[in-house]
Amino acid sequence: MQRPLKLLAFTMAALSLTAAVLVTGCAPPEAALYDKIKKDYAEIYGGNADELTLRVYGNYNEAVALKVFGPWDVAAVVSEVSVGEYIFEWETYRPIYIYYKDTFYDLENAYQNEFLSEADLCDLYVAYERNEYQEY
Repeated sequence: MQRPLKLLAFTMAALSLTAAVLVTGCAPPEAALYDKIKKDYAEIYGGNADELTLRVYGNYNEAVALKVFGPWDVAAVVSEVSVGEYIFEWETYRPIYIYYKDTFYDLENAYQNEFLSEADLCDLYVAYERNEYQEY
């Protein structure tokens, strides 16, 4: 009967941790990363980090594929970039960034520097074409 007690202890510990998160309002670890990305972007390109919205298309190891939106955004032109076998298009002057080790890269440079593998690029392309992202 040792096993049910271990399971009960594990379940109680998990419930305790869940309750602590709910009571203290702790955010998931990726929320801290996305807040840091907003602050880094605002420091480099100007603006207020609190006014920025991120569309995250995926996390690939240490690289995050995203677009940054702020109060200034206007869909004015269609931009496109060819990376590997894929052509990415969007209706704004905001590019798709790859945030890797505290630095923003465009898709081409991230792919050339191998921050994104061919499989990562394929996954990103599919997510982007399907408009699948998480907004922060």
